[in-house]
Amino acid sequence: MADTQKEALLRSKSLAAKVYNQALQTGCFPPSWQQLRVRLLPKKGALTSLKNWRPISLINCDAKIFTRIVTKRLAPILHKVIHPQQTGFLPGRFIAENGLALQLIMEQAQLQQKPGIGMLLDQEKAYDRVHPLYLEKTMLAVGLPVAFVDAIKNLFFGNRIQININGYFTEDIYQQRGLRQGDPLSPLLFNLALEPFLLSIMNDPAFQGFVFSPSSLPPVGPLPPAIKCMAYADDVCVFLSSLTDFTRLQDHIQAYTAVSNALFNHHKTEAFALNGRRHDEWSAILDHHTIPRYYHRFSPSGFRYLGFPICYTDHHRKQVEQHLLEIVKTQIKIYSQRNLSIRGRATIANSLILSKVWFALRQLVASSSFFQALVKIISAFVGGSSQPRISFAQMCQPMENGGLGLLHPKHQQLAMQLRWIGYMLRSDVSHSFLTPILLHHLSLIPGVPPDPRQALFFPAFRQGPLCELARTARLWFTAFDAIPVHLPVHRANVSNCLALPLHHLLILPTSHWLHKTKYQRLLGDSFFIYDDHQHSLRPRIPSEQPRPRYLLRRLYRDLLAVSPRTVDLQPWLWPLIDVPLNPNVNSSLDPLIQGFLDDPFWSLSDNKYYRSHLLPGSLPPYKYPPRVIKSFWSAPMSPYARTIWYKILTQRAPLQPLLAILHPQDPQCVHCHGEEDLAHFVYLCPKKRPIWEAVLSRHLPLYFLRPSILLDFVLYLRSPPSYLPLAKALTLFSAILHKLWSAHWNLKIHAVPFHELTITKSINQQLSSFD
Repeated sequence: MADTQKEALLRSKSLAAKVYNQALQTGCFPPSWQQLRVRLLPKKGALTSLKNWRPISLINCDAKIFTRIVTKRLAPILHKVIHPQQTGFLPGRFIAENGLALQLIMEQAQLQQKPGIGMLLDQEKAYDRVHPLYLEKTMLAVGLPVAFVDAIKNLFFGNRIQININGYFTEDIYQQRGLRQGDPLSPLLFNLALEPFLLSIMNDPAFQGFVFSPSSLPPVGPLPPAIKCMAYADDVCVFLSSLTDFTRLQDHIQAYTAVSNALFNHHKTEAFALNGRRHDEWSAILDHHTIPRYYHRFSPSGFRYLGFPICYTDHHRKQVEQHLLEIVKTQIKIYSQRNLSIRGRATIANSLILSKVWFALRQLVASSSFFQALVKIISAFVGGSSQPRISFAQMCQPMENGGLGLLHPKHQQLAMQLRWIGYMLRSDVSHSFLTPILLHHLSLIPGVPPDPRQALFFPAFRQGPLCELARTARLWFTAFDAIPVHLPVHRANVSNCLALPLHHLLILPTSHWLHKTKYQRLLGDSFFIYDDHQHSLRPRIPSEQPRPRYLLRRLYRDLLAVSPRTVDLQPWLWPLIDVPLNPNVNSSLDPLIQGFLDDPFWSLSDNKYYRSHLLPGSLPPYKYPPRVIKSFWSAPMSPYARTIWYKILTQRAPLQPLLAILHPQDPQCVHCHGEEDLAHFVYLCPKKRPIWEAVLSRHLPLYFLRPSILLDFVLYLRSPPSYLPLAKALTLFSAILHKLWSAHWNLKIHAVPFHELTITKSINQQLSSFD
């Protein structure tokens, strides 16, 4: 039988390869590939209009596999052809690059009071209006083979379509234009169709766009090229600095629509002030062109770009935060109706609830009150309302350490900033158009060194408006400070020493004035100089010292003093004193930053590993044996039983002494009136111990467990004897704990008698369901 299946599989693979190669080389396809079923999905707006329905094509699997293969092979080629500012559906490009670029441009425009606007262009039925002849000419223009272009044209524009309306199919409709939505290749083809429009704007010398400006002259580092537009799929954002730009944009739109069959909706296009101020001149032009939405700081709310919330004011930000909290509450209301264990609720929270806010939090600088409210909501959902509550920090611990693996919202937001930090530090991501914008943003910080990345490594340089709490850079700095790696300054060469902060080159007393923040910004070249005559590094003599001269002269005397000597050079700096300056040695900080990136943290680092460093106690060694805790989460047991046992493991069982504090009453055991602790509550009570013994004697008759071993296992998950079947023991003990817990609280709350025989019978019945 197995040989027959293997032979059939080989024949199928051979046939599929033959069909796919023929389709690619000759443009001949099986008839089923061009028979499409279309389902209409509702969009925003009145559903009485066909414009507000999105057609999704249902394509045969073999045809979809073919276009998936073509997409996989075509994407790396188009990555070299399509401009980096078009970020959709290409390897190594990311939608959030556009969102962050817009955020940084607006922060810089507000800082420098640039009067331009941005426009979010809306195309009507963008995929459906692509003309086959225009797409063919575009594909040929970028150098794709004629045979390939013919095959794609025949596949996408020779289809017969039937539309599914309430379960009924229409008659065949012959498709004459448009890319089928739902096909893996369609996004790449649309990228190609849009590229000429974007390039016409970018290559227009009369179109200025947003021009990056330095904070001082000479500028700190090179300026990024002006950014005129960027796109993700059919969402195009254009930056206009003057009325000339607006006029040129209309010319490019007119030319593009004439050749491509595209249609732009002015009434759905949105405009926004880059610096937040409303300009009457721009408002009049937008009104004249029936563009109704013009966002600025006095608008009732901010706007969204690619789903990212863009806020001008704290009021706008609070609106977004409240909206996100309402989304989370709605999701919790839905999932609270399900019978889930505490681990199940944590999984739901991570994958289906908190996932609703991650996209916005990638760049939204949310307030601490928002995170407090979010943590409170999620904690109540996962932990339930019973007392005592499991702490949120315990829930966020890794599952290997007895936690629930719940994602801490603030920690996850910081972890998402690692991507941007990598862009700034790694040279291998220079292909992203965002990298120079990130570095330029750092260079705008007042007093930053020539290499603006020093603001990441040395907090003293973080000053000025761009470093305020509500600014994007504050997220980067907070995330960077949590990285458990330091810049290896001991590897510095002579040139590096002059560029590093002075206090890192010296051994100083704790109370020394160089430890004050304003003096931590002094660089090595303020005190040291490379002497071209002696060919060595030396301290500046008093007449060569810049400001603050008095303090630097005092430092000079302290360094040369014999006794008492309070200041000294770092041990690694002494060997560099007599080393000649090598002009071939890299004078930038790149070698030191590369040493920083060579730390094992980066080779191991992912978001989970980084988050573990943010949460105390979440790194190995863990408190539970790996085999046991893994089996605890995977062993068959009811959701309620797993939750009960977890509360016992985390010492959060509602014992009488605690309840007596919360609700004054007798702190003794309700069964035997003895002193109640966790061991007594679970096993040692004379009313409960016989139940354990009866159940264990029936289901584990060949195994004898001393009470101390049993309690160690139940209370702390310490490894049981090797002869005990672990999975069976976990299922068995969970059932006992479940029924004892229920009977205990039925007695206490509802006065239901606690009968050992009834409880034992109920446990045995539950265990039979797992057999």
